[in-house]
Formats: sequence, C-alpha cells, structure tokens
Amino acid sequence: MKLDLIPPSDLLEKARELVTQSLAHIGTLHSCGVPTVSRVAQALYTKPRTLRYLYRLRYQQSFHTFIQEQRLETSKRLLRQGIHVSSVANLLEYSAPQNFARAFKRTYKVTPSNYILIVGIP
Repeated sequence: MKLDLIPPSDLLEKARELVTQSLAHIGTLHSCGVPTVSRVAQALYTKPRTLRYLYRLRYQQSFHTFIQEQRLETSKRLLRQGIHVSSVANLLEYSAPQNFARAFKRTYKVTPSNYILIVGIP
C-alpha cells in the first residue's frame, strides 16, 4: 500500500514514530542505524522533499532538526546505561566523538562526561 495517499498529518505521525522507534533500538541487536530523512521517506513511500516540506509546514521545524533532537535524547539514555561516550557517538553515527560532545553540550549546556557525573553513573 502506498502511503502517499494518506493524509499529510498521518504521514507525519508515521514519520515521527519511525524515528523514535528506530532510535529506541540503538544499542540493541535490532538496531538498523540512525534514521535519516531519506530512509524515513523511503519507508513511507514518499519523497524526502515532500516529507521535509510537510514537516516544516506543520511543526515549524525541519525534520532533520527533529531527528537530531531525538538522537541527543537517545544519547542521554545510552549514557545512563553506562555506555562510554565514544561508543555512544559511534552508535549514533556521529563522524567523531568530538562532534557528538559538541552537539550534546550545545543542547544540554553540559558535556557528556559531566552529564554522567551529574546523574551519578559509576
């Protein structure tokens, strides 16, 4: 069944669901990698451009930004599980641990290493 025929709001909800489900499996055997706009659009039988346009129209935010926010939320979960910072960066497909640390600090105003200390992870 082609999902192009469903209403845009349903398409966007399915897209958000795909991202959160994909990231929920990061660090498990069921992981299929970090979602991208292209992967999500392909899974929903639509074009990336359509998905980006509809998402921005409805949420006043880019779909890419939503994915990045979800990646960072996932990183907090992984860090709380005791996974090392560089491993989290790798699991979330950052090109380098420094890029992950920079994005984390920009969003949460604390480095991943300090976050681990704050939440009391041994």
